[in-house]
Amino acid sequence: MAALTPVSQNGLYMLAQDRLSTSSNFILCDACADRCPIRYASLGFEALFGYKKSECLGMNCGDLVGKPAILLKDPGLVRVAEASGLTPDEAAQAIDCQVARLGAEVRPLLAYPRASNMATFGLALNISKDGDLRVIEVVLMCRQLPIGWPYLVGIQHDVTDQVSIKQLLQAELCNEAGKLAESRSAAVCEKLALLGATTSKLKWYLDEKALDVWRALLNALPEHDHSDDDTSDSSHRKVHALTDVKLQPLDQVHMSSEETSDSFGPWLAFCSNASRASESTV
Repeated sequence: MAALTPVSQNGLYMLAQDRLSTSSNFILCDACADRCPIRYASLGFEALFGYKKSECLGMNCGDLVGKPAILLKDPGLVRVAEASGLTPDEAAQAIDCQVARLGAEVRPLLAYPRASNMATFGLALNISKDGDLRVIEVVLMCRQLPIGWPYLVGIQHDVTDQVSIKQLLQAELCNEAGKLAESRSAAVCEKLALLGATTSKLKWYLDEKALDVWRALLNALPEHDHSDDDTSDSSHRKVHALTDVKLQPLDQVHMSSEETSDSFGPWLAFCSNASRASESTV
């Protein structure tokens, strides 16, 4: 076995940056805005679902690839019923169960964005732009930038070849979808590890990307003529200060013993325990 060559923190970050930006499917959503619209979509996400970035931005992820999109592209849920071995009514009930389950998992994350050690993952039936039904494994976490802006991260993987639509939707009807997802925890951790970085590097990359998004949102705000307004200079200074925010240098990012172990397991907590864990972090 070849000896491992030590890699600098910057080297690990560059590896994570390369893999996240080129081969990973992820979105950043605005946790401050109504229904968490997408503010950034990676190239991998565009390729996975067939949408251009311009078609993703401002959209709620569920509206784009979830229940509303499925109903639009498969009226009557005929194809979903055929793929799942259920009746259309049973398929509709299963999808409703999925929406309720994922919503219950996300709410604790949104309520405590400062508890950045928390994440959850689950399985969801999604649909691409061209109408292709897929079982997607999604990792969810909520982060908060130093300026106070909370954002939601979704990292997606297509696992249709490992979990069938029939298996997922029938598990939803039996209230077993959470257990089905949990049985795949080792596979999820392995996929995250393949990004080539510990959790600190992953979070640092996401925060940097989110900060770019935040700056773009501020720069897109319409300018008003307040030449006679005494508050004009103060307002401009505040906006400039917000857009000029910088993250702590990567080589100064604190890494806990959990994170230096290259194990994603402790970091990837299920939301069934998230509300209890978050109470101690507020």
